[in-house]
Amino acid sequence: MSGELEKLISGKSDLSSVRQSAKRHPDLKEGFKAAMQPVVRLVSEGFRKMRLKKEKVRTFPAALDEEIEDIMSILSLIDEEITPSDAITMTSKDFARRQRLTSFLEKHSKQTHYTFQLKKCTSANCNVCVLSPTRLPPEVFDTLSFLPDPMLDPSGEHYLSFAELYGKPTTEADRPSLKQPTQKSETDKKRKQLLVAAKVRDVISCGECRKPRCIYAASKLLAEEGGAVTRAQQDGTYVCGGHIFAEGGRYHDKIVTKVDLTCASPVETQYYGSVTVAFPDCCFHCGTLSNLLEQTDPYILELRQSYHTVRPICSPCHAGGKQASTRGPTNARKKIRKI
Repeated sequence: MSGELEKLISGKSDLSSVRQSAKRHPDLKEGFKAAMQPVVRLVSEGFRKMRLKKEKVRTFPAALDEEIEDIMSILSLIDEEITPSDAITMTSKDFARRQRLTSFLEKHSKQTHYTFQLKKCTSANCNVCVLSPTRLPPEVFDTLSFLPDPMLDPSGEHYLSFAELYGKPTTEADRPSLKQPTQKSETDKKRKQLLVAAKVRDVISCGECRKPRCIYAASKLLAEEGGAVTRAQQDGTYVCGGHIFAEGGRYHDKIVTKVDLTCASPVETQYYGSVTVAFPDCCFHCGTLSNLLEQTDPYILELRQSYHTVRPICSPCHAGGKQASTRGPTNARKKIRKI
């Protein structure tokens, strides 16, 4: 990489800032990729030496932008307003706003935390599947089902076999990461004075459930510490109950998250009560920022008459039977006086 390009990335601590700079300086992208090739080859060689169940790990080169656009062009068959370049930069929120796309996925896909499955339909009214009809005989195609979710047997100690579940409706209720912890973590007990709203410095999203989890530190993060957190956020490998930084690292015990969490745990109350950072409202149950019930919603208004605090809740969670989290009954003081 030339000295001029090195100056452009000097001081940039994450790939996001490098990408932003590359938009203003087109030569930076190719120069950066060329400079990273030795590192990529070294990491790739390291993985190829590894084995999983006696089989060698294989590595593949990253897809080119042109190849990604070719794949994404398929989306234009579902919604002609989506261009390949749009599809590459679209976020999950952008996808959710595409009614045709979401409608197609509801009818043709099964989405879980671990799998994403698609299956053609045989409807003559489907403008997508009719372009490439099924080739299997109807009696064979009709026997195909989505891969089932792992489900426990009645004893709750063993998982049912694939043959017992295939073709039957299943849920993610028995997913290990959804199980609530059986007892309070000793680690969190020791950090009781640290895991408070006044010590929240940032949040990190779980790589599985996408809920925001609070990041705690005794003091305000320094520039170097903030850079380390940013890299951890972009890495996307954090999961509920895990650690942000590897054990033994310089920040492992200094910048932390709660470990007594699973993907079934709601958003921490410290998220809403943080006094050092203001976070956007999100659903208490699933963490989404969108489709939240408005403060003028009759359900919320009714709760506010009885409670001082009503946590945000999204329409899907409420429609699914979940209730808004509340605290501080407004009539608590009156009851105490009567006693």
